[in-house]
Amino acid sequence: IPPINIPPGSINDYLFTTSFTPDEWQALSLTTDYYMGSLAFTVDAKAFVRIPQLLGYTFEVDFDDYLVHVSDDISDRHL
Repeated sequence: IPPINIPPGSINDYLFTTSFTPDEWQALSLTTDYYMGSLAFTVDAKAFVRIPQLLGYTFEVDFDDYLVHVSDDISDRHL
């Protein structure tokens, strides 16, 4: 993923997508879990943040085993 520069004073959300290719039985299982409301994935990610306006302040953010409920019908995901 290339570095992302955000203009000062901005509030941004970035969407990262991924893809995978399940076989027929895995796809059937994923579909079943989705419609049962139990489809979830865990995400591992790392981000490095640098803020030049704060004298080059930097920090790293780690998301380890972050649980994403894909078929959660409670949360509002539309734009």
